[in-house]
Amino acid sequence: MDRTSRLMALGRQRVRVLECMGGNDRFAPGYFEPSADADIFDAFRAYVAEISQQWAADPSPLAVPLLAAARLLTGDVTAADVIVDRLPAKPYRLDHGAGRCWVTPQIALAAALPLPAELTDTDRWLAGSAEQAALRAWLARHREKLRWVEAHGVYLPRATEPPAQLAQLPADAAARVRHLMTSDQAIWHGTSDLIMVDGVPTAVIKWNVPPEGTPLPHVSLDPKFLHKIEWEDAEYVYEHPIEYPRQSDYRPSIWQRLFS
Repeated sequence: MDRTSRLMALGRQRVRVLECMGGNDRFAPGYFEPSADADIFDAFRAYVAEISQQWAADPSPLAVPLLAAARLLTGDVTAADVIVDRLPAKPYRLDHGAGRCWVTPQIALAAALPLPAELTDTDRWLAGSAEQAALRAWLARHREKLRWVEAHGVYLPRATEPPAQLAQLPADAAARVRHLMTSDQAIWHGTSDLIMVDGVPTAVIKWNVPPEGTPLPHVSLDPKFLHKIEWEDAEYVYEHPIEYPRQSDYRPSIWQRLFS
């Protein structure tokens, strides 16, 4: 397998961090060169540990948050506090990609954590801002409730119970479910309505406008990946990524075609 294909398994955020640390420059001291038989995630963790030692005394303002982003993406959730504590005083001006490494730590943090929607705009993450205070408060409340999912490079709410028993959920009632969404090799956090359809738990990705109220699109869920959680905006977490159903791929039932 070629290098590019191997690195793709790390996901977009870890590859971005590698790029900023010189991990993709064969002439840089921080070049990342895993052995052919190494597990790519083990190799990345070892690389981050080694670079952290090499850069321990680096006084540059980018080194600390960039190293924190790397550690965050190996499962060290305490590194999130380092990124939040070192937010910029004003937004970075990017010019055709130039300066992207300055925003990489914030973007990695927003992508990795299951933050509420109102806290995901990294352009508003500034030193002394209300967003910085809210991020600190969110981390204090949720740090111990997060579970690292190495294969996808993200954190999910930690389950509080075994696979959920959903027989008690009425077909016309909606709960909320936290999940991962994927499309074209991208992955992000999502929160959807959870309903029962013919006895099957179903995530409603988007609802039609009234009066139809028809779920479109929606995805059937495997109950063994569905767990209860203690979370403010959802009662369940689905621990298997959902492929985003494109509108063009959706085929409504005969009843939806007749009565919509």
